[in-house]
Amino acid sequence: MTDRDKDLQYEQLYEQLLSRGEALHKSNKKRIKNGLILLVLLPFILGFIIWVTNSSKIVFLLIWILFMFGISAYLISVEYIDESLSKTLTDVTDREAAFDRLLPKASGRELQERIRDRLAERIAARAAEEDARINEAAAKIESEIRAEEAAAAEAKAAEAAPAETEKEDEQ
Repeated sequence: MTDRDKDLQYEQLYEQLLSRGEALHKSNKKRIKNGLILLVLLPFILGFIIWVTNSSKIVFLLIWILFMFGISAYLISVEYIDESLSKTLTDVTDREAAFDRLLPKASGRELQERIRDRLAERIAARAAEEDARINEAAAKIESEIRAEEAAAAEAKAAEAAPAETEKEDEQ
């Protein structure tokens, strides 16, 4: 697995962590809202039941107190979980921000200009390398052509030399 693949996997895990954290935070908000609504409605519900049944108020008062403790414990636990989640996400985000601090401080335009300059340098260096490689290849081809021309000239001269010696012999 290459470093780029690991970075992509890390980014995916980081995004999943953030999205799941946000989803859990939203559901915790909904749970807290429902718990508070229940805290408000419970006395009215129990009061209505007492009024309709004309039963003992002490029993309903004890039920109401027990429900209040139960709902309060539920709300405290949901808030504790939400606070722990928030702290964990803040720690993760702070670590990510610490990595960002390793980069030089600059505005967006300065960073864009630096990136453009660096990219232009790399392109110029690569172009110079390509020009050198092309010139080297052209010189090699040129020397091969000259060698072939020289060989062809020698072959012509070799063919012409026996023909001249035959003409001299004939005279």
